[in-house]
Parts: sequence; structure tokens; C-alpha cells
Amino acid sequence: FQFVQKMAQNVDLYVKCRMPTDISEGNVHLKNIPLLAGKSYKLHLMLLLAASNMNPDTLAKFKAILESVVYYTVIDKIATNITERTFALWCKDIRNIVTTEDLDSFVKGTLIPTVNDWKLDNKSNFLRLGLNSMQQYRIKFILGKITAYVDALRLGKTTVDDLTSYTQTAVEIEHIMPQACPDKGIYGMNEEFSVYINRLGNLTLLENSINKSIHNDVYASKSIAYKQSKFYLTSSISALVNQGQNTAINRTNLLLSSWPDWNMQSIEARQEMLYRLSEMIWGMQ
Repeated sequence: FQFVQKMAQNVDLYVKCRMPTDISEGNVHLKNIPLLAGKSYKLHLMLLLAASNMNPDTLAKFKAILESVVYYTVIDKIATNITERTFALWCKDIRNIVTTEDLDSFVKGTLIPTVNDWKLDNKSNFLRLGLNSMQQYRIKFILGKITAYVDALRLGKTTVDDLTSYTQTAVEIEHIMPQACPDKGIYGMNEEFSVYINRLGNLTLLENSINKSIHNDVYASKSIAYKQSKFYLTSSISALVNQGQNTAINRTNLLLSSWPDWNMQSIEARQEMLYRLSEMIWGMQ
């Protein structure tokens, strides 16, 4: 009877983890994983089933850690067979985790060393990241999470809730340096254009209503339109806005940069900025 009861509990846990119905108790991270890894991705579920002995607070924390783990497998292109084998090895230890202290010990002693091995080329991988090297849905999620994180920081928060307002179809990936650019010289480029046009540093999220109005305008015109965006990572591209003294808004600005002109160096610098923000979001140190 105990075996049957345990099986029933695991089926219930599988359904809740595979198709979470809310964003409470860390479920927001489970909703994020398909946005990042694809709707058919299921490898993380073996770890969640192994985590059935964790108390609720510990399990919620573990879900956040799982999003980070999956993020690094995607960014650093860890082979599926390596990920699957690693997760299977972790399951034995995860079954024994009950408390947050247990989880912290596992993360510090086992999980972080493994992820750090995966991350050996993480920065260089991220600095090459763009639509030429990764699927659009993944790029939109990464931009969405970073954009949401910046907006949260400006409100004095350190965590990001539901990303729907950032990943919905009414929000588009905008090319700051336009795709149709008859005079590439104004951006200081020629043959480099095909590489930099789709780099993450040249991409930002923008409401469809604003995007329709700017088309392939030059940066001087686009940057004015960007100020209408509700996303601060976009509206601040050409100029940061301070408010008061020692406010959450000003502290957020210390993490950002702005560019009065747009060129190859601007794209590289913005990609570096996005990398630093990504490590603040998904880093596990």
C-alpha cells in the first residue's frame, strides 16, 4: 500500500511540475523553463521527482536553482546526454534533501562545481549570443527576464515574477541598428554588419505599437521613440533617468549604461552589460 501511495504522490507531483497552474511556491521558475529550453523539455522533471522529500520552502528554492541550471545548459550548449547523465547522478543525493540547509550543502558541494565546469567559456559564449546562434524564442526569454529584472530593481525588488507581459506576442524583438540599413557606414560598419545586426547587444524588447512607428529609422530617431517604452532597459538606451538621492532607481542605474550614439562599440558594450545582469539573475555563487 505504501508503494502505491508513493506512486500516486509522484504522479501528482509530476503533473504539478509539468503543468504548474500558478506562480506561487517557486512555480514561476517551472513556467520559465519551457520558455527557455522548449516546450518538449522534460529532463528537469527527474530532479523534481527526486525532490519529493523536500519541505515546501526548500522545494521552492530548488525550483529557482533548477531554472539557473537549465539556463547554463542552454547558454553553454551542454549535450543532452551529458545533462541527462549528470541529473541522474544528482538524483541519489537530492532524494535525501529535506531542509534548506541540506539543499545549500548539496548546491555548494556538488551542483555549483559541476555548473562551473560547464561555464568555462560562459562569458565568451554569451558575448557571441544572438539570433544567428540561438532560436528566437530563447533570445526573447533571455531578453524578457533581464528586462523584467531591471524593472523589478527599479521598484526595490530583487526577484522577478510572471514574465507574460515581457514574452507576449504584443512585445517584439527590436533591432536597434535596423536590419534594412542602406548606409551601414553611419554605424561604423561594413562587412561586420551581418554579424552585429543580430547580436544580443543590438536587440531590445519593444511594444508592437511603438515598433510599427519607427520601422528602419536611424538611431537618433529610434532612441526618442524608445523613451515611450514601459521597459526601462529599452527606454534608457540613449539616456538614464535619475530620481531623488540613493533611490532604487538610481541604484539600478549604476548597473546600466546608455549610449548617445550607436555603433559596433555600443553593441559590444551593451552585450557586456547584459552579461553582467544575466549573472546577477542566474548565477548561483
